Amino acid sequence: MEAITSFTSEKEIELLAEGFNNRTLPKPAWTHDAHLTMAIWHLKKYDFYEAVCKIKSAIIIYNQSVGGVNDSMNGYHETLTVFWMKVVYFYTTNHKNKSLMDTCNGFLSSPLASRDLPFYFYEKEKLMSTKFRLLYMEPNKNEFDYGTLGKILRKEIILRQG
Repeated sequence: MEAITSFTSEKEIELLAEGFNNRTLPKPAWTHDAHLTMAIWHLKKYDFYEAVCKIKSAIIIYNQSVGGVNDSMNGYHETLTVFWMKVVYFYTTNHKNKSLMDTCNGFLSSPLASRDLPFYFYEKEKLMSTKFRLLYMEPNKNEFDYGTLGKILRKEIILRQG
């Protein structure tokens, strides 16, 4: 199990954002938690649609800058990116008055940050398909709604790898 990131200052988050946006972040530092932190960072600075647009292009450019390929099998994943942005948006809108650091630490330590979360809503085989990678597709297993995310956050729904 990957260790959960815990930030001790806003500066740490800003340095992560700077490295990501300037494409100087070392590839090993581009973890699941780093992806989610950048989602929070973008949503704290921009409205939902602008944040989605900015992070999508930034991920594609970052992947290329570290030698990655964005194609039908690797790299950028449209459905996962939009899915995680929706999840993070739910959390950030319910914690508007928290600082960037507190929002990041709270989200990353919550069940909503679980790598297994997408598999509650999507069948793994479909989510990993070319179609779901290249185009945003709605969940095909359980309906995505904020009520369900609230239940997951309150641990009324226990996530299991699917």
